[in-house]
Amino acid sequence: MINLPDSTLDLPLPPPPPPTQEDIADKEIQLKERLNEEEAEDKPISDENKLQKKIVLSKQHLLFLIIQVISFVIGLITLFLSSFSLSTIRYDPIIKVFSVVNQSANFDEYSSLAIANILVIVGTILKLFLIVFGFFGALWNIGTILEVYILLINIVFMMQSSAIVLASKFHTQNTERLNEGLHIHLAEYYKSKPLLRNGELQLDDNLVSVAWDTAQFHLKCCGVRQSINDYSTDPNSFQHSEWSSNTIDPGIDFRPRYPPSCCVSSNGISYPFERNSRSLGIKAVYNWRKCMIDGDPEVTYTTSCFKAIRNRIQSHIQYTLGSCTFNVAALILCIISALRLLRITPI
Repeated sequence: MINLPDSTLDLPLPPPPPPTQEDIADKEIQLKERLNEEEAEDKPISDENKLQKKIVLSKQHLLFLIIQVISFVIGLITLFLSSFSLSTIRYDPIIKVFSVVNQSANFDEYSSLAIANILVIVGTILKLFLIVFGFFGALWNIGTILEVYILLINIVFMMQSSAIVLASKFHTQNTERLNEGLHIHLAEYYKSKPLLRNGELQLDDNLVSVAWDTAQFHLKCCGVRQSINDYSTDPNSFQHSEWSSNTIDPGIDFRPRYPPSCCVSSNGISYPFERNSRSLGIKAVYNWRKCMIDGDPEVTYTTSCFKAIRNRIQSHIQYTLGSCTFNVAALILCIISALRLLRITPI
């Protein structure tokens, strides 16, 4: 064994070998990666990244969003139906006149059915905006938005419920008093005493008269019914109208039993836009006696207008009640799903 002197231990170590190009490249890559990591930690998260992080949907989120989409579609359908029903109620003379029983009523006033449709329309428009509002509240996971959504959607719910009450009230009134209203308005028929001159109708512009003529031309019916069990026309009921005491043509004196609009028309649907007897295709135009006096079934409508008018009014009541019912059902689901979602959403 060779013993080295102690002085050899103090000799300096040889310098390390110079770094190769590969070592330098590896260090540069590591330095860049470290700098990128530090920049990523200091850089604020963008709005897009925030939104992506917040759209982590639970089952409650998905249920709420699906219900909002369904409710939105239902809202669009009911908005269309209620708007159509309201315009018809306001401008269709049949519904506008015969849905009112009181003889001295103002036909320009809004009926309870019209008010119900207005509530449905206003409530549905509010609901559509609230659905969008609540949709983003769920996506952004903000409890405050959901609280406001629940509060306002309950107000819309009360509006739709009020519309159901008004439409139901109108339905009851129409069912119980329609026949009475028809008799009342028949007494107002043609108060201005129009005549049939040289085979041409002298049609009245009075709203009640237009309503009766429109019903009889369009619905192919005539007057009021004989009794509750007999829906055939009661010709004696027209004798209470002032028009029946007038002559048809100068020099001819007789009392007609049926008005000209009870005579069969092949183009009656064009009334009141077209008022010419021949253009309306009235079969009795050359022999009014067969219709207006004899009541010949070939040229005269012999079924009363009770059922036809009732069905026409009832159809719009059903539109309104249907719209309200679907809206209320959708609103209940919206409220329940929003409450469930609010339990897991931070305020």
